Amino acid sequence: MKITSAALLSPLACVSTSFAFLNALEADAAARLKNILSPDAAVYFPGSDTFDDATERWQNWASPRFLAAVEVATEKDVRFANKHHRPFLAVSGGHGMVGSLGNFNYGIEIWIRKLNTINIAEDGKSARLGGGLLSKEVTDALWAKGMQTTTGLCECVGMMGALLGGGHGILQGGYGLIADNLVEAHVVLPDGSRTTASVASNPDLYWAMKGAGHNFAVITSYTIKIYNVPANNSWVIESYIYTEDKLEELLELTNAFTEEGEQPVKFLNWAYYVSLPDVDPDHPVIQYKLLYKGSTAQASHYTSGYRALSPVSITSDTVSYPDLPVINGNSNADIGCQHGYSVLQYPISLHQYNVTAHRKAFDIFADYTRRYPGLNASFFMNEGYSLKGVKGVPAESTAYPDQDGNLLIAPVMIFFDPAEEDHADEAGKAIWEVLLEGSRTPNLDAYVNYVSKGESVQDIYGHEPWRLEKLRGLKRKYDPANTFRYFAPIW
Repeated sequence: MKITSAALLSPLACVSTSFAFLNALEADAAARLKNILSPDAAVYFPGSDTFDDATERWQNWASPRFLAAVEVATEKDVRFANKHHRPFLAVSGGHGMVGSLGNFNYGIEIWIRKLNTINIAEDGKSARLGGGLLSKEVTDALWAKGMQTTTGLCECVGMMGALLGGGHGILQGGYGLIADNLVEAHVVLPDGSRTTASVASNPDLYWAMKGAGHNFAVITSYTIKIYNVPANNSWVIESYIYTEDKLEELLELTNAFTEEGEQPVKFLNWAYYVSLPDVDPDHPVIQYKLLYKGSTAQASHYTSGYRALSPVSITSDTVSYPDLPVINGNSNADIGCQHGYSVLQYPISLHQYNVTAHRKAFDIFADYTRRYPGLNASFFMNEGYSLKGVKGVPAESTAYPDQDGNLLIAPVMIFFDPAEEDHADEAGKAIWEVLLEGSRTPNLDAYVNYVSKGESVQDIYGHEPWRLEKLRGLKRKYDPANTFRYFAPIW
């Protein structure tokens, strides 16, 4: 165990405690920590490069502020790190963007990246994963053994963080969400005690961890179902660029291919509205990506339709599952894994495209990014997933509330100047309004892992009254002091 700064992890009386006071107690802190943390654990403080690495986030808006980062190496380290009467927050990928994170002030980060072991069961049906693993690490390790499971689309997202909110992914049409594959979770509760959540042990907590888990515990390790990679596992991916005048035809074709919202397991699609001045200097263009599990000949049922719409450009490739994020623009090198900007995101989950409403939403996005150049790095994402595997799980068996929305839609408003926040917020909420009106339902369904600001608790955790009632009852049981209140809290 090492200490890397003249500061202290100590029970402090108030947030305004000076760092001079901390310095005076450094020697005592070092002595106590060496006796408590494991040899491979570490504590970092502001002013060190490693502290910056540990606390750096994907985006800057509403970032939590930390007094120290504890890099844990064992479950016991996690249990120690939450016993200092300070707010604490477990971090793996640092990808959360919800505004409530900005309420975390002068607490302790529990950096769990060293909890990164992967152990496949002898029967090959499950694997026990460390809570600090990222999506790519899980994908690559399983693939090397001829196995796979649902993982997040973006390589740098924490696998455990995605699971806590449900966890959408390319393979969900066959296997369900990441959370649907959870067998058991080894967790540390707010009081520092350790327990297991599974069908057989604390089944109520197990239910809550699958979709609302940020509110209840820190997962140190968990067991998840895994599957043999099929013998024929090639994926066709075609990328198209269209000018904005093709929007209606493009969305109508997608609606037709997805049978009015019932998307085939082998067919996935993404549409991004982005600024590409070399293609169209006056409007956003549409980057459309089609994924099909199978051969090029089999995919032609879909690709021929999109090619017939006369895109500006077409690129085509056939790859294996681990290569999809690189080809699809979700790798560690792409914008979703870069740092240094601020993001406001306004998700809405829909069953199919209302073409008229989507044109209005497109035009709002185009108007704001044109009028405010500080927003022109923004993009508008439309992710289309199959729900067959998701709907194969009884809806009442999980805290994840939305089994009907195969389209995850969100304007992703990116800005570098804080003065642009109000403009980004105006744009996002205006797009929300037209899309919700076009959905012909009174309720907004917002994927918790995509939320930023403005969603109600019901929008995130479900509009069925029994869901929130059950979650709040479990909150009183497992976290009566509301210790876990910084990521989309249910109170």
